[in-house]
Amino acid sequence: MKKSLILLGIVGLFSLGAFAQTPNFSGEWMLDKAKSKMDERQSASMESQTLTAVQTDKEIKITVTTKQKSGGMGANQVDLGGSTNTYTFDGKEATVESDSGIGKVLSRFKGELSEGKLKLQSIRTFNTAMGDVSVTTRESWGLSADGKILTIKRESESQRGKLESEWVYARK
Repeated sequence: MKKSLILLGIVGLFSLGAFAQTPNFSGEWMLDKAKSKMDERQSASMESQTLTAVQTDKEIKITVTTKQKSGGMGANQVDLGGSTNTYTFDGKEATVESDSGIGKVLSRFKGELSEGKLKLQSIRTFNTAMGDVSVTTRESWGLSADGKILTIKRESESQRGKLESEWVYARK
């Protein structure tokens, strides 16, 4: 009986250790538009998207590059992105000010690893002719059991309302 309890305890510890492992989202990921659930306008204007993530035990750096159609049928395509955002896992907010085509943008980033998921939040504030605009985006990242599929559940809020989407990426 005593040996059985010890053996059961050891098996339980190994199971708990496997469950508590931190997922690694590092890699190059290609958007699968067919499996994603996104706003029709976003989907129609986007040709492709690549997400590159570099993760350490303290942070994740994410670069998104989007090939987007610049207009109607037969229009030229443009690459958007390449900007890198860094999220730390300590729960502290990082603030970055950058220049864009519409002026200065103040971005605040926060991230955490919790229960096998990566939870990210960004708040971007910029000034327009109609006043200050703020966009808050929350994401929950999850990996498939084999680590080949990344699913990002995204919720964005702005003056235009709330938009929920699910973006599915395959490892390159």
